[in-house]
Amino acid sequence: MRLKLFVSLIMFFLFLAVKAESNGVDFHFAHLTSNDGISQQHITCMMQDDKGLMWIGTKNGLCLYNGYEIKRYFNDVGDNNSLIHNFIRSIFQDAQKRIWIGTEKGLCRYLPEFDVFQQYDYPQAVTASFVQNSQGDIFCVSGHNLLNRYDETNNTFQRVDAVADSVQIYSLATDDNDRLWIGTDRGLKVYDQKFMHVTEYTALNPNDLTHDVADIINVIFIDKQNNIWVGKNGNGIVRINSKTNEITYWNKTNGLTDGMIRAIEQDVLGRMWVGTEKGVFIFSPDGRIHNIRQDYTDNQGLNDNAIYSIVRDRDDNIWIGTYFGGINILKNDYKQFRHYRAGYSNMLLKGKAVRKIVEEGNGIFWIATEDGGLNRLNEKTGEIKKIEHPSLVDNVHALLYDSVSHELWIGMFRGGLTCYNLRTGSFRNYTEGPSGLGSDMIFSIEMDHDGVLWIASVRGLRYFDKKKNRFECIPHELLSNVFIYTLYVDSKNNIWIGTRVRGLFRYNKKSGEIKSWESKENTPGLSDNFITSVFEDTKHRIWIGTNNGGLHSLDQTSELIKNVDDELSLDENCIYGILEDDNKRLWISTNNGLVSIDTNQNDIRRYTVDEGLPVNQFNYASCLRSKSGRFYFGTVNGLISFHPDQVEIKDRPLNIVLSNLYIGNHIVTARDKKSPLSNSFDETEKIKLTAKQARSFSIEYAAISLGYTSNITYAIKMEGVDREWNYVNKQRRIVYSGLPHGDYLFKVKASSSGLNWDKATERVLAIEILPPFYLSNLAYVIYFLLVLSVLYVVYRVVSIRIKEKNMMKMEYLEKENIKAMNKLKIDFFTNISHELKTPLTLIISPLQSVIEDAALDFGLKSRLQTVLRNAHRMVRLIEELITFNKIESGQTRIRLQKGNPLEFIEEIYYLFKDIADKKDINFELDLEDNGEEVWYSPSYVEKIVNNLLSNAIKFTAEGGSVILSASIVENNEGYIMLNIRVEDTGIGIAREELANVFNNYYQTRRGQNFDPNGWGIGLALTYNLVQIHKGTISVESEVGKGSRFSVLLNVSENAFSPQERSEVKADQNFLVTYNYQKSEEYQNSDEMMNQSLNQDAVDPEMKYTLLVVDDNQELAAFLSEIFSAKYYRVLTAMNGEEALKIARKSNPDIIISDIMMPVMDGITLCSKLKNDLLTSHIPVILLTAKQGQENIISGYESGADMYVEKPFNTQALELMVQNMLRTRERNRKQFKDDPELNITAVAGNPRDEKLLNEIKTFIDDNIENENLSVSDITQAVGVSRTVLHVKMKNLIGMSIFEYVRNLRLNKAKELLKEGFNISETAYKTGFSDPNYFSKCFKKKYGSTPSDYIATFKS
Repeated sequence: MRLKLFVSLIMFFLFLAVKAESNGVDFHFAHLTSNDGISQQHITCMMQDDKGLMWIGTKNGLCLYNGYEIKRYFNDVGDNNSLIHNFIRSIFQDAQKRIWIGTEKGLCRYLPEFDVFQQYDYPQAVTASFVQNSQGDIFCVSGHNLLNRYDETNNTFQRVDAVADSVQIYSLATDDNDRLWIGTDRGLKVYDQKFMHVTEYTALNPNDLTHDVADIINVIFIDKQNNIWVGKNGNGIVRINSKTNEITYWNKTNGLTDGMIRAIEQDVLGRMWVGTEKGVFIFSPDGRIHNIRQDYTDNQGLNDNAIYSIVRDRDDNIWIGTYFGGINILKNDYKQFRHYRAGYSNMLLKGKAVRKIVEEGNGIFWIATEDGGLNRLNEKTGEIKKIEHPSLVDNVHALLYDSVSHELWIGMFRGGLTCYNLRTGSFRNYTEGPSGLGSDMIFSIEMDHDGVLWIASVRGLRYFDKKKNRFECIPHELLSNVFIYTLYVDSKNNIWIGTRVRGLFRYNKKSGEIKSWESKENTPGLSDNFITSVFEDTKHRIWIGTNNGGLHSLDQTSELIKNVDDELSLDENCIYGILEDDNKRLWISTNNGLVSIDTNQNDIRRYTVDEGLPVNQFNYASCLRSKSGRFYFGTVNGLISFHPDQVEIKDRPLNIVLSNLYIGNHIVTARDKKSPLSNSFDETEKIKLTAKQARSFSIEYAAISLGYTSNITYAIKMEGVDREWNYVNKQRRIVYSGLPHGDYLFKVKASSSGLNWDKATERVLAIEILPPFYLSNLAYVIYFLLVLSVLYVVYRVVSIRIKEKNMMKMEYLEKENIKAMNKLKIDFFTNISHELKTPLTLIISPLQSVIEDAALDFGLKSRLQTVLRNAHRMVRLIEELITFNKIESGQTRIRLQKGNPLEFIEEIYYLFKDIADKKDINFELDLEDNGEEVWYSPSYVEKIVNNLLSNAIKFTAEGGSVILSASIVENNEGYIMLNIRVEDTGIGIAREELANVFNNYYQTRRGQNFDPNGWGIGLALTYNLVQIHKGTISVESEVGKGSRFSVLLNVSENAFSPQERSEVKADQNFLVTYNYQKSEEYQNSDEMMNQSLNQDAVDPEMKYTLLVVDDNQELAAFLSEIFSAKYYRVLTAMNGEEALKIARKSNPDIIISDIMMPVMDGITLCSKLKNDLLTSHIPVILLTAKQGQENIISGYESGADMYVEKPFNTQALELMVQNMLRTRERNRKQFKDDPELNITAVAGNPRDEKLLNEIKTFIDDNIENENLSVSDITQAVGVSRTVLHVKMKNLIGMSIFEYVRNLRLNKAKELLKEGFNISETAYKTGFSDPNYFSKCFKKKYGSTPSDYIATFKS
């Protein structure tokens, strides 16, 4: 009885010890739940594989965790490559690194190369508890009563018959001696390697005499000492010493609160972790037992008491799988930081948002919280007490302990300031109002070296005057009212003032000077005006923390502030507090963890929840370095403390795995078609990528260190592309695109501290990028064959081309010969035309003069007229031949002019009317003339109509009729067409000859159609001209009834190129100069002469100078003789160059020039004359043997006044000259009488018109200037006196003096008419003497100014 009582007392004290330990030890767990991606929070089992990845079994799926993300696997009905079932019972990796998964309905094996599962047909029942002995034998339990062994040869599981099936099997284990331990519902069985010997432990508890469900052995664990730990279903845990076979037993009666054991694990310290339904029990080697249970007030504690699985990972972290709470992770370095969390017991803070911390001494600390008031911490006992008083509120922002007076100053938000005397326990409260305190919202309290208390509030800075017992302002308006967030007193007793919105201030107490720094846009310095903390280090550097701009430093010598730029991006953090340790490292609390900076070595480290912090976010102005050197920082979830020498980020060995290979955005496995992988990506040492795959591929990698991944950074290098390592921070996937073919080495390394990169483990992947097909060996073979084929083809082609080239060369030479022959023919015909037409001119012109003699004998006159007609016939035949030859050789070029072609055709009609009347032919004209102007060639229209009318009149008998009709129409294609029809009642053309009438040199042979004197080219020429004019011609004829020729000519502007259109308009003036030629058979020289203009001789008193230019001396002499007889002074020149010199020297009144001449032709001569101001006024008549409209237009474009073809009518030429001179003389006289007349009439060309206008404008502007001189005028218009004299004489027939006087007198008439008197008028028009003005006025107008005024008034 005494023994039982003694045992009971012992168990009671052990229980108290367990409770005490559980309360005294602070465990911080990280949690992995469904919120993080776990498929379900019912955790059944866990296993870490050889790569460091954690496999997690749940009641609904399998999860794989790499420290960054969770990948989930499920059963997919119908897919034999998925999990066999979602309820996972066990996970096991064997020595061959194969992963086995036991489920509620059988087992499967993970195939990493394909990322799928192989399902096994047997066993198809609950499969749990895998083990493998040193011989490689794998055992598993199925259906609770079958032990199975894996058959490597057949890849199947076979039942082990040696184990009796009368018991239920629940767990397996193997020890160092390869004994197989089997937990059953009837105790523990131990088999040797060959299953020949068995040891049974049926009553592990000597007091257990019954065998029920409580005896089920759920778990067997072999510890480092090879002791066997047995967890039972309800009767606690048993330890069997493998050496002595001694059994130790724990249950509810001697230390365990619950006997339901489901998990056992041993940690790095040798402690045994036992999972029960009521939390975790930790058995220490020294015999102490710790119980960890769920505390609903602790977010970092164990979150569920039902423990189903416990695993220690390779970093010695403890993973606890629970039934409802998912996974709890206890890191092995969790004790680096001590956490004071909030709660309701006397060992916990009464508020979690910790603000200011101050040390009183002897282990006593005062803690301000924003939600739990003022707390007092006794570090020796761990007790935390909240101070209650009516003057205190729960939101405390600031504290200051005065060790001299033993007073604690407490600054509160909306509670003012309270002074707490720690010796007397009295409280003294100051609020806004009489005390001088600016506001009840206090944010910071500091005491300077003189013992003066400084208070910062939302309404400025105050200091405490002890004598007056009130708070006073410093003399600074801004600092007395601005929101001040923090205060700091430096070693020089300066007060540093951090504001909420106006930056930083420094108050020098001694001098009273106030210096400020403020953030300004696009200006270096402060990046934020919200100052949260100020700190002076041992080197007297000032460090400034801001709310949104990170950390800054101030050099007190230069007083310049700069931002701290670091790889941890502090500029993106809120800085809460700054401390310095004995090693000169700064410790900075932020909203993203705790940062330590070695400013000497530029070493920066960050500590987060991965390193044991309870939370990453700290709180404002909450930091303290204690007298012992221990640091205290307040967070938004309690207080932490640590000694800086005992905190480190360990450089753990990191296993880098290649997670995934992406081609494009698709994850590639060995299952994919044309996959570069034959195994799992992580097991692959080299991959080969096709050129197409290499266009864009990416590699995903991860350094496995479960629970410590937040600080892992990476460096990558692609040898063959990169020369240096690329430090990519936390990036875990790199994309490559467009790499050329070749061999590469992809390297990646990782560091958990960001340091010691030279010692970091590298992972290497060889990459071969195959060349594209067009660069492959097969392609080169194909290229070689193609080259051979091409060379053969080239040889054949070249051979053929050489032959063709020779043939083409022959053809080209033949064409060139033909072209040369055509050119020779053109040149020959052009020259022969000139050579023939010039003598013909000398025949026709004198002959015309002889025939004009009235005294000539009639018979002789008749014979001479026959000669004249045949001479004209010769001219026409030459012109037709030349035109026809040009068309045949392709040398002709159409030139269009804009005008009314119907007016032109009407003129032609009247030329043929007399001929038709003489033959008694009824000749009618039918025109539909709407006055429309179109684009046509007068030369082509003339030749077409002439040929058609000549043939019609020629082959129509007396009494017959010929009808010429024309109109402008629009065809179906939208083009404007000139429609010309010539109908006659002649003899007609036989039907069989109609098809040939437009052929070259064809003449009809029937009846009177035959003309032995013709070329047979008339209609052929007409046909070609119509074709060039983009038209059509047709004929309808019947023998004995007549013929009808129909012509359609395209006259649309858009049917021809700009080069084919001329600016010279085909108006009436142009057409008058046109030299129409009728058929020579019907020309009558007498009639032509009689129809000429009146041939009155030139007035002998008016002797004009005429310059004749022609290289033919006989023609020049003939023209000289003709015009000399008419009272002209004739000068001659042999070429254009000679003529240009004579014209500039002698200033002739008119020039007649041939076109085709040596040295300088007539066109060039005309152009030079018209472009020279000295000679531009001289009229020019061009004579030429060249025919055709293009030649006429070219002559007019050079500036010619008239264009006459050879042979010409002498009388007509004389009349042209006479009329041009008379017209000019008439214009001069009219202009002399009235100088205000249009200058264009006398100018004749734009250059002269511009000159006259400039002269007149200058004279008008200076008409009042009585001293206006010739020099003034020449300077104003930029000409010499000679040019001015020549121009005035030839253009207006008066001197410049006379012209000025005429303009003045004309102006005087206007002034007199406006009412000015004679003197005023005289002076206003440049006359200095009114009497002289009156004489001049009377001389010009025939009356005095007085008489003119009287006439005007009457």
